[in-house]
Amino acid sequence: MPPEKIGRYEIKSELGRGGMATVYLAFDPRFKREVAVKVLPPQLLADPVYRARFEREAQTIAALEHPAIVPVYDYGEEDGQLYLVMRYMPGESLAEKLKQGTLLPIEVVHIIARITSALDQVHARGIVHRDLKPGNILFDQYGEAYLSDFGIARLTEATTTLTGTAIVGTPAYMSPEQARGDLDIDGRTDLYAVGAIIFQMLSGKLPYESTTPLGLAMKHITEPVPSLNHVRPDLPSTYDRVIETAMAKDRSQRFQTGQELASALDMVAAGKAAPSQPIPQATPPPTPAPVGMPPAGKPALGASAGKPALGASAAAQPPRQRVRLPWFVLAGGGLLLLAVCAALVVGLGMAGGLWNQPKAAEPTPFPTPLQSDLPYFEEFTSSANGWPVHSSSIGQTGYIDNGDGTGSYQILVDAPNQQIIAVPGKRFTDVVI
Repeated sequence: MPPEKIGRYEIKSELGRGGMATVYLAFDPRFKREVAVKVLPPQLLADPVYRARFEREAQTIAALEHPAIVPVYDYGEEDGQLYLVMRYMPGESLAEKLKQGTLLPIEVVHIIARITSALDQVHARGIVHRDLKPGNILFDQYGEAYLSDFGIARLTEATTTLTGTAIVGTPAYMSPEQARGDLDIDGRTDLYAVGAIIFQMLSGKLPYESTTPLGLAMKHITEPVPSLNHVRPDLPSTYDRVIETAMAKDRSQRFQTGQELASALDMVAAGKAAPSQPIPQATPPPTPAPVGMPPAGKPALGASAGKPALGASAAAQPPRQRVRLPWFVLAGGGLLLLAVCAALVVGLGMAGGLWNQPKAAEPTPFPTPLQSDLPYFEEFTSSANGWPVHSSSIGQTGYIDNGDGTGSYQILVDAPNQQIIAVPGKRFTDVVI
């Protein structure tokens, strides 16, 4: 039976239970919201390693702020129980999604982009998750992915030894160095797990299978990276190269960062990577160097001597091109601006009583000095001025003839948040009304 209350939080039901903790759905009466409360089992409190690990989780998550990391609200201890209060994620986990079948490549790209962005921030602070798996990727009510469960996250500083020589993690997604029990684990072990998760999302299968956890861990150490193309021949073979790089046995051959991995996957999904060439990689913005970067003189992650990195061209990257908006967007925006200016002029004129004045028999031209200072002068009183004509269900532009020899150029938009698109070949610069 779950407890009725933990701290001020009213327990509603149990969400899940694992070897490390139990998670409850609870109600916070102070803020009137549902929360997730993670509680360390009482029988483990006597073990200082488990207690320290749970406290480290609270301190670690509380210090992290990222749109794709489940936020922590509170932390405390009551009646000998440590608890952590987090945002409640009403969506299912990635593990539950995968029970329904494989995901579309576009879904995989979106999820991986969010998760790897969070990992880059975590790794830059010297933190390694160490237990990435579909069960630790949760979704909110809008279907956005979040990274959770830093229960066995480990700070990579040499002074931090919460786990000693114990091997922690989930064997199905464990990197070779983690399976061997290496002590110098860094962020590249998380990227290995991401590669295994990508394989599972696209194939519906684990990269390796075994009847025992030890046998599974040994396959990660010794067996080649499995081919996704053998399971999904309908997908381009370039997906294999992304997974092979992410899951390289030698971590110096993997992607440098999560952003590099996500960009390479996006290129493949968009069909921009040729099977026989290195996957093109967009130049990432400067970010803090993640923990575990190789010293100067050693090959960069994802590349070895004489071998270009997957996700980076051997040649220097060309400078980024400026984004050029289509002509009709520029023209439409200009005409919309004209409409706003015209409306402002009319409103000011009505407020000042200008429209109550007798109408002049002939249109009054601008004073000569003003005309001479304008790059272009137009009174909008002739149908031969060449201004564009457009008509649709949302409005119209063009010269309107009053039938008595007079007329004017008019811009009318009937629907809100719409714009009038000009005809091809017209460009308006420095227009004055």
